[in-house]
Formats: sequence, C-alpha cells, structure tokens
Amino acid sequence: MCGISGFIGNRKYLPTQSRIMECLDLMKLRRGPDGADHITVNKENYSFAFLHARLAIIDPHERSNQPMEDSEGIISFVGEIYNYIELRSTCEKQGVKFKTKSDTEVLLKVLNIYGNSGISMLDGDWAFSYYNKKSDKILVSKDRFSVKPLFYVDDNKGFYFSTNVPHLFKLMGRNTPLNYGRIHNYLSFGFRGTELHPNTLFESVTKFPSGAFLEFNRGRKAKETYYWDKNININSSINYEDAVDLVKETFTDSIKLRLRSDFKIGCLLSAGIDSSAIGGISKKIFNNDLNYVSYKPSNKNYDESDLIEYNIKSLEANHKYITIENGNNIQELQDLILDAALPLNAPSDFLFHKLCKELKNQNCRVLLTGSAGDDLFAGNFVDHLNYLVSIYNTPDFPQAYDDWEKNIKPLIRSPELKDFSKYLDKVKKDSNSSWTEKELVNEYINFDTSSVKTNYMPTYSSDIFRNQLCKNMFDETVPANLSSHDHIAMFHSLEGRFPFLSHKLYEVVNSLPSKFLMKKAVTKSVLRDAVKGVLPNEILNSKNKIGFYMDFKDIFKSEMSYLTDVMFQNNEFNKLIKVDKLKKVLDKKETNTAEQKLVFSLVSLSVLFQEYD
Repeated sequence: MCGISGFIGNRKYLPTQSRIMECLDLMKLRRGPDGADHITVNKENYSFAFLHARLAIIDPHERSNQPMEDSEGIISFVGEIYNYIELRSTCEKQGVKFKTKSDTEVLLKVLNIYGNSGISMLDGDWAFSYYNKKSDKILVSKDRFSVKPLFYVDDNKGFYFSTNVPHLFKLMGRNTPLNYGRIHNYLSFGFRGTELHPNTLFESVTKFPSGAFLEFNRGRKAKETYYWDKNININSSINYEDAVDLVKETFTDSIKLRLRSDFKIGCLLSAGIDSSAIGGISKKIFNNDLNYVSYKPSNKNYDESDLIEYNIKSLEANHKYITIENGNNIQELQDLILDAALPLNAPSDFLFHKLCKELKNQNCRVLLTGSAGDDLFAGNFVDHLNYLVSIYNTPDFPQAYDDWEKNIKPLIRSPELKDFSKYLDKVKKDSNSSWTEKELVNEYINFDTSSVKTNYMPTYSSDIFRNQLCKNMFDETVPANLSSHDHIAMFHSLEGRFPFLSHKLYEVVNSLPSKFLMKKAVTKSVLRDAVKGVLPNEILNSKNKIGFYMDFKDIFKSEMSYLTDVMFQNNEFNKLIKVDKLKKVLDKKETNTAEQKLVFSLVSLSVLFQEYD
C-alpha cells in the first residue's frame, strides 16, 4: 500500500525541507511504517518533489524502498500492480535487467519503455507520480476504480498532491477552508454525496479522477487524459452457460492475482455470496488459507452466524468472531476521521475498523473484501426495481414482476422498496429515485435540497438498470465505500484488495444481457452459478441480504450523552441541522436504517467542523 505526496511547480515555491520532513513523519505513522524518503529535483524552469512512505507487501527489503530511481526515471507509487510477474517477463524480453523482486521496479520499467501507453497494461490499484529523465516529463495517474486515493491542490504556486488530505496540508504548510457547497451535497445525498463531484469537503482540494493520467511537459501541465473506456457493450448473442463460464474464469483470475503477497492475508467473511466466493475460490482452487474475521451482532435480526458456520466448516478456516465492546469508541471514531480528514459513511464503517484492528493483531498486512460485488452484479434490492423499470414495456415484464413479488418482496424491510408502482412513479419524476431516503433527510436539515446541484452526474446508459449500476461503481456507492475502507485499513497499516474491482471482470459483466444478472429474480444469478461447487449450498441458495450491519447505539452504548455533547459543539455545524429533532432521534430506543446512516454521517461531519472550521 503506502502513501505518496509531492509538488510540481515554480522552484521558489518548492516546499521547504522542514515541511517535507514534517509531511513524511505524518505519512509514516499509518501509511508507511517500513520506511519514508523523498527526492527533490531542480530543473531549469521548474522543480518537483516526490515523497513516499512504505508499507512493504511485495519484496520487503530496503532495495525496494521508494522513491525508486534508475538511469531513466523516478517513481513514487502507492498500491499494487497485480500482474507484475507477467509484466516483468514482458520487460525482460526487451532486454531489461531487474535488481529487485518488487512490483514497483516493474512499474518503473514499464513506464520507462512505454510511457503513458504503458498505463493501460496495468492490472492493479495505484496512485503514482513518475518522472522520465529523457523526455523531462512527469506522469501522475490513478487506477480505474479509485481504489487508491489521490488529492491535489493546483494553484499559482504549483501542483501539490497526496494520498491523504492532512498530509497534503502539511506539505503545503496551510489548511484550506471547509467547502459548504460540498457539505450541503453530502447532507442532501448521504454518503453517496461524498463522491458526486471531484471537489471535496475542503476548498481547492480536488480528487484526482479515476482511470486517468495527467502529464507535465517540462513542468507545464497538460489536460487530464482518460486511458480506460467505461462504456457498456452488451453482447446479445452470448448464451447463459457461456456467460457463466466467462465470469468464473475472469473472477478466478482476479482472485489469483490478488493473492500475491509476501505477508499473511486476511479476509472479511459474511454469509453473502461475495466474501464467500472469495474465500471458496482461495481455498478450493488455490489452496490458500486466509485469516477470516466476522462480526457477531447483539441484534439477532442481523445475526448471520448460522450461515457463516457453513463457510467456516467448508473452508476449514482460521476464523474469529468479533463483538463491539464498551470503551472509548467516540475517541476512536474521532481519531479515525481526523487521520484522513474524511467523514465515515455509516455505522458499518466503524465495524470495518474493528475487523481491521483484529486482522492487524493477527499480523496480517493484506485484507480481501467482497466490496463492489453487489454493485457489479446487481445484488441490492433497489437493483431489482431498476431492472423492472427497465423492462416495464417489454414482454419480459409480467414474469419478471411475478418472480420479484414471490422471491424478493417478502425479504425487503424498507417500505420504499416494497411498492413497485410507487417507485415507478418516482422514476418518472426524479432521476435520483434510487436515493430512497431523501425525504427523511429533508426533515432534519435547514436548507432546501432541491437547490443542490446534481447536473454533473454522468449518464452511462439510457437503460436505468445499467446506468444506475455504473453510477454506483464510479460516482456513488463504491467510491464512497472505497474512500472509507482505504483510510480505515491504512489506519491499521493494512492494504485493502477488492477482487470484484478488476477491469477485466467489469468489462465481462458489462457485456452480458441484463436478464443474466436477474434470472428468475435470483440476485446475482450469473455469479451464483459461476461459483457453484466452491461454496456450501446453504450459502448459494440463501436469498436474504444482511451483510455487515451495526446499530450506532451498539457502538456508543454508555457514551450516548457524551456523543450528544460531541455532535452539537460547533455553532456553524448546528446552523445546518435541526438540532432539537436530531436530539429526539438520539433519545429513541429504536431507530431505522435511514436514521442510523443520517446520525452517523452527522457525527462524522461534526468532528471535521470541530477541527477545521
């Protein structure tokens, strides 16, 4: 994993040595416990600095520390290039000699040889800065799904960048103010609002786009270039059996590559298809024993342990359940938020923190999760509604609706998702109909959400079903979850890996007809059939969807009065919300899921206000 920071610009604004060292000291606390260093270069017309803090995963020797330099280039890189072994062989055929066993050196050589065209050869998760000595060009790039974060400030002093906002501020020598327009968006759309626009919760701080690179030619910045096409290209001629085989082959290969590590690998395990498939393929096909952790909630309605036990037995797993104990959880939450200056999305993020903490105690350095499986293969209840809307005027609708009403509707808790006719009416009036909790949010905030801009939300397809899946992948749910997961995992010096976020798997799934994802209203049907034989039948046949759920009162328990004090300390924050109504929610014995998410988002945001307002 690791962390990077840097500067490109006028020499007189090059960060001082003291600022560079302060930034490195902060970076190595979480993102780079195994070493931190920097390189500064002064050219005739500009200067640049590359900073790096290392969490060693591949080739854990000093020879692979960064920034890494050879006769042709310099690289500072965070992430993993999973196909580095194959790319190493490609480079060796070009006569390249290697001094390490690292993926970093492979990336350096690929960029030396192929320049920016080499980026499309990579299968991995990354953010990097690279300098080519011959051409005097710098490349800055990020992976296709924003698995690895990268923030920047581009002003009249230069281009500052970092994987972490507080590190960015440290290198700049100043903070920037909170961005109230983005805060309004965040409150209006919940955690989905964290990624709806490249601007962040801080003025002038921008998220580097996914699937893109930025080139500097002798210090002069060019336009961003996108190296990957996210478009949907349906292959209507493929049959279901061939689709299953293609998904199985591609998904299995994705897991194989993401099992490459010189350290112990942990895996989150639920009773869902996604994490179960990762565990089953790792064990049954690659004979890889992972360390598994699961959450055992106090609420029996969300307890999946009976099904999880089938997984544990099938995997012969090294497994541990965790529970949330009383303690100083509010302080832990504050530490998490301020470490990256990012709000958490939902109570389940705090659960993710506890699971990461346990894996760290087990000496794991890599973490596999099933994140994005639901968004790629349409595993959410709202996806069924979007599918029905998309085929509403076709001959397939009557049978599909009957299948949904029989197999899915009885499992749904949310009244918003049980009434198809009402949902269909919403779609006709509101392009953001999938955000089903908007009405509740409006009750608790002091501004008009209708004034919040959403016209920058891209359109990927005229088909509502496929369009919303892509929006989830690139603009809403997945990037928001990745943002939290990255900074929580790195808080524990763990590298998160996501087998469902393979560009090859994405391209395969988005070549399949929609009905293959919703066969007889069975969620993720093509994936279920692809992993038959490696999962227990009890897991394969389970239609219910629970996942990692946590009540925020389980987190804070005896700290509820203190939570209220923490939440409402800042006057500017209090102006945004209806304080009295929210206090009543906190006093309720039971709260629904929408209220849970809202309160947790507000708690997270209040911590940022106390530090940065």
